[in-house]
Amino acid sequence: MRNAFFSPAVAAALLLSAPSAAQDTSRLDSQAKAYGDLADRVVDHWAGREPEGEPSIDLPELRVSEQYANSVSEAERALMQRRLEAITAFLLAQPSLQNSDIQVTPRWMSLYRLNMNDGAYLTMGVTYEFQLAGDIATVSVTTSPVKGMPGEWRTVGRTAGGCRREQKAKGSGTGGEVYRIGTVGGAKGTAIKAVEIEGGGGLNINPRLDVDSQAESIVGRVVAAVQTLDCNKLLALANGQ
Repeated sequence: MRNAFFSPAVAAALLLSAPSAAQDTSRLDSQAKAYGDLADRVVDHWAGREPEGEPSIDLPELRVSEQYANSVSEAERALMQRRLEAITAFLLAQPSLQNSDIQVTPRWMSLYRLNMNDGAYLTMGVTYEFQLAGDIATVSVTTSPVKGMPGEWRTVGRTAGGCRREQKAKGSGTGGEVYRIGTVGGAKGTAIKAVEIEGGGGLNINPRLDVDSQAESIVGRVVAAVQTLDCNKLLALANGQ
């Protein structure tokens, strides 16, 4: 009787899939290294630079949508508003963003609590749009990010500021990176166990492009800020510390 688990068709599929998986991992490794090396050069470009003024921003109040109105009290909303203001000031104080010509606009803000099997996620999210000389870059900061599927993300290093570089290993957006600090998962009350930053991945890896020009662009400035900000401090600010 033929073993169904090791039929010729299955064996052939296994032989074909193993190299493919190895090739995918190798490609992701190469992409992560190339981007990390380029980001390091952008960070070096901004090292020791003097500030050129403060960016302008009008930060509105957090609102809880009607759908989640019962999940967050007014006292908690006010508390998270103060934490958001501290996080925003910290982000904009990064040397590469200290320029009076930079305009910052919060394009999306949210606050809600989701009750999940491993605890309640108090999620505050804000997407900042940075404009300079007609160019735009965005950064999203999210507290209590939800866990991905097993194998969806993999750690490929750390930023200069101590965040984990998490690379998308499969699914939509494979190869893209987010930056996380803390342990992803639910927490009680207003405690925040993790913070995620998305938007530090806009550099062009093309080796023919001038690194200094990329570093001076708003995309390069945002990347330098995300890569160098103190991630432990960011998590502390998210907890009101």
